[in-house]
Amino acid sequence: MLIYLILLLFCMYEQLGKMNLKEIIRYAIASEDAAKNYYQSLVKYLKLNELVSHKFEFLAREEEIHRKTLIRIYEEMFGPQKYKESLGVKGYVFPPGLPPLEGAIKISNVESLLEALDIAMQSEDRAYNVYLFISKKEKDHRQLFERLAMLEQGHYNTLKSEKKLYEGILMENPTISKKPVSHLISYYGKLTL
Repeated sequence: MLIYLILLLFCMYEQLGKMNLKEIIRYAIASEDAAKNYYQSLVKYLKLNELVSHKFEFLAREEEIHRKTLIRIYEEMFGPQKYKESLGVKGYVFPPGLPPLEGAIKISNVESLLEALDIAMQSEDRAYNVYLFISKKEKDHRQLFERLAMLEQGHYNTLKSEKKLYEGILMENPTISKKPVSHLISYYGKLTL
């Protein structure tokens, strides 16, 4: 597994190295949009309680803030032309080898929830590495891209903690893996704020 992850990272850096800074930032903008949409989908699927919903709503808002920050930098660096807000994920063609990991989400049971969290964690790790890559190329905004990398690492850790919680429930009750996600309410509690 570790060799596979190293190979993926190498391929990503190789692909980024073929792109100019303008293309990389456009890719990052579209990726942030994809992440925001993914987290919004998780909120719809995970109606466990308000604490869970709040966590994914927070992540979606963070990704939107990142997207807007990147658009501002894009416009600052490449002139007053407006980055087309309407492009987002639907109008953007992702570079070969660098598609967003998030896609259509279908959570039918607890096991598929864990898979969805894995995808989100991989996406956050990719975003972390993209921002570190940009920080080495773009000296004027180096600290901002390092901060974005740090924030993506925080998202990764948040998702890892969430997944660990579900895995703990699953270890104690292995028979629930194929049960609907709503079954977790009996373990989590139907808390409302």
